Amino acid sequence: MQTLEYTPEIPGRVLALTNKTKIDKGKIMTNQALTPTQKIQNWLAELESILQSDQPQKAAELFEENGFWRDLVALTWNIKTVEGRQSIRDMLGATAAGAQPHDWKVDGEATEGDGVTEAWLTFKTNVAQCEGPNPAKERQVLDPVDRND
Repeated sequence: MQTLEYTPEIPGRVLALTNKTKIDKGKIMTNQALTPTQKIQNWLAELESILQSDQPQKAAELFEENGFWRDLVALTWNIKTVEGRQSIRDMLGATAAGAQPHDWKVDGEATEGDGVTEAWLTFKTNVAQCEGPNPAKERQVLDPVDRND
């Protein structure tokens, strides 16, 4: 079973958990496992919701303690890799409000194997369209690229 849980502290926030499904304080049970694409879509929905909040740095909690965010011009206007939740938190706190990342989507179908879920992502900022791979083991890596054509 899978769970989607609405968290009222951040409107629209969705968490992928286990055992049952809760949406807007109501409960819907499901026995269907989420596909790799659905898992990434749920994670991206949560990421986008937090990034659009007044505390975008809280999105760092979606990453493993020693996770990475590889930013290739998309948010930082630089080629930068930040490692660890605190570094991700600092980078997002400094850049998310200005860059306004939104419209996060999975491009194609995600795959899963050996504990790693991989997908190509697309999203927009206030000045660019971006894409990148997301090889996510335990939600730890995000690798967006600015592809402003």
